[in-house]
Amino acid sequence: MRHLTAAILGALAVLTMGAASGPPQWLVNHVREEINDGFHDPNDPDSRPLREPPARMFKRVDINGDRIADWKVDFDGEPGWCGTGGCRMELWLGHPQGGLTPVWDAGVREFRLKPGREGATIDVDFHGSACGAAGVTPCPRRFVWDLSEMAFLPAVNAKGDGFLAGLPIPALDLTLSNAPSEVQAEARAMAKLCLAAGGSLDDGDLAVTRLPDLNGDGVRDWAVGSIYPQCQEPKDAAAAPPALAIMVSDPSGRFTLAWSAAEPEIAFDIATKPATMLELTVADSSCGLYSPANCPRRPLRWNETTRRLEPAR
Repeated sequence: MRHLTAAILGALAVLTMGAASGPPQWLVNHVREEINDGFHDPNDPDSRPLREPPARMFKRVDINGDRIADWKVDFDGEPGWCGTGGCRMELWLGHPQGGLTPVWDAGVREFRLKPGREGATIDVDFHGSACGAAGVTPCPRRFVWDLSEMAFLPAVNAKGDGFLAGLPIPALDLTLSNAPSEVQAEARAMAKLCLAAGGSLDDGDLAVTRLPDLNGDGVRDWAVGSIYPQCQEPKDAAAAPPALAIMVSDPSGRFTLAWSAAEPEIAFDIATKPATMLELTVADSSCGLYSPANCPRRPLRWNETTRRLEPAR
């Protein structure tokens, strides 16, 4: 009992120290590098002096309900980190053994984090282009903390709307190495087609995005590419790869190509279970640029026989 009491008091002391102290020095150093990148050059006497990150940038938060210190880093007011899409925001998850893991890194116009026992809820407003619309158009999105994935996942927003124009916006950008082998293989095949068609890829690799579960097997699916073509200026447009490919998990546990398009006009409805992928028809000015939710839509469903996403009957 005495050892148990000592352990409890020690844990409380660590929590108390975390609550009373500021952000970890490592995080301060990391943010210092970020806000000075491109502005301060120690070898250039004419460059901007080295700036220390102001205390207002850091706020202790609770991301997953464990009362261990997590941190929000708000770049509002920092030169080069704000624009028409708002300002960059970072969230760092603290661990019992120490250390921090990034769980949010995106530019937002509004950001509200509400703690909860099972994890926090985030309500944001993105640049309108993130919703497939003009920049000034509101783009409200909600994210909830998922304990099993230890990540923020898209959720039905505060207005009860599960319509997501374009691809879901990730809390953190993924690299190709984060994807399953089948998804990586599809991305490499599409990149090879791009180069063979005389095109180029700005970033070297095609983007990959996690999707909601589209076939009801409880496994989140994947997208390769973007709603905007990443293959730049192919000399043979007919030989260029599709802009977007959707990979869905099949009964074998592997991911298979289920849908692709050269000019994707899509959305997802995450209010349905499983989520529904939608093909949009951008017919006139009443939908599309300013209101993609008004576009005629055709739901796609997983066909177990063909292993494709096909128009619902």
